[in-house]
Amino acid sequence: AADGPEDAATIAADIAKLEGDAAKSAQVADILADLYQQVGYWDRALEMARLSLRLAPNAPGPPLRLGYLEIALGRLKSGTEYYRKAIALAPGAAEPHVALALAHELAGDTASAETE
Repeated sequence: AADGPEDAATIAADIAKLEGDAAKSAQVADILADLYQQVGYWDRALEMARLSLRLAPNAPGPPLRLGYLEIALGRLKSGTEYYRKAIALAPGAAEPHVALALAHELAGDTASAETE
């Protein structure tokens, strides 16, 4: 835990370095997206998740994270579109199917939720 301004400055410098590394690594961008999501920095989380998607357009993780973020921000349509993209990239993976089913439930579409 940060004990004072020096610790906070060190943490800020470490995060700035990671953001520089994120420009070259989808994995680092995804880790930062997760970190920002956990502390409620939604704009930064979205920015890092979008960067991760640009760097790894064929990986199911980035659209899955973007789906979670969009749903958390109340954008169900956009969130479900990202979930569908994750499913298209990894049709056998359970997590995007479950996420899409939950999004359908949130939208009140229980029939679609049950088919996922």
